[in-house]
This record gives sequence, structure tokens and C-alpha cells, in this order.
Amino acid sequence: MLTAQDQAKRSLLGPAISLILVASLGLILSLYGFWNSLILYYQTPALTKDASELVDQFGSLVAENEKDLEKQEVVRKTMGGFQSVIQSLGSLSQPFAGSSAVYLGIMSALNMVILAGAISMLSLKRYGLAITAAIIALIPTVGPCCILSVPFGIWAIIVLSNAQTRVAFYTHA
Repeated sequence: MLTAQDQAKRSLLGPAISLILVASLGLILSLYGFWNSLILYYQTPALTKDASELVDQFGSLVAENEKDLEKQEVVRKTMGGFQSVIQSLGSLSQPFAGSSAVYLGIMSALNMVILAGAISMLSLKRYGLAITAAIIALIPTVGPCCILSVPFGIWAIIVLSNAQTRVAFYTHA
């Protein structure tokens, strides 16, 4: 005969493992994106400058080989336009990379909470953390696995809402 705690552990096994897998994948992907966003944020000015200089050098090379003075001026103006487009895109991409880094940092933290809560479900400790993790899993923007995390979060809430499961958390030694 199974004890109440064994029954609670058995009923939480499925949603807990599912949330661990989804949160782990979400954490890995959000940390990867966070790291890449930080790199882009700090390297955008240098990349923009390098690309602008490259366009300038190409324009100068083409203009020097052109014998007609009017065509030289057209080439210089065209390359100048390309330079301003590159600089504009560079100035737009840095704030985007910064806001992406903030968003992905928050998503990483939320996936860590889901992971910690799912582990708590397995050990029947910290009921509040377990229910918080299940609720956070319901937020569809928390990770790339929102298609999976939402049903697993619902499943976890249903199992955690069971009176016997709740009692098992508080009576677990």
C-alpha cells in the first residue's frame, strides 16, 4: 500500500519531469540568446565603423578608376549613401540588442524559477515555489517551448491543487 507521500510523488512525477525538460531547454536557449545579444550590443559600433570604412574604400577605388569626373562624383555620392544607411542600421541595432539582452535575461531567470520549482515538486518541498513555477510556466512568452510549457503548467497546477498532494508537501519530513 502506498503512503500519501508516495502517491503525491507519483502523481507529481510526470508534470515535474516535463517542466524540468522544458525549463532546461528554455534556459539553455535564453542564455545563448542573452550572450549573443550582449556580444552584438558591445560590438555594433566597431562593426558599423568597419563596414562604413570598407564601403568608403570600395567607393574610392571605383571612383579612382573612373576617368569621367561626373561619374566619379556619382560613385562617391552613392557610396556616401551606403555609408549613411550602414550607420543608421548600426545605430538601430545596438538598442535592439540591448533590449533583447534584458528580455532574454528575464526569461533565463524565469526558466530558473520553473526549474527550481519542478525540482521542489519531486522532493515534496517548498510548495509555494512549486506552485509559482507552475504558474510561470503558463506565461506563453517565457521560452521557446511555450507550446509545451503551458499544458505542463496546467497539469502541474491540477496535481498541486489536489488536497492530498498539498498535505503531502506540508507533512513531508
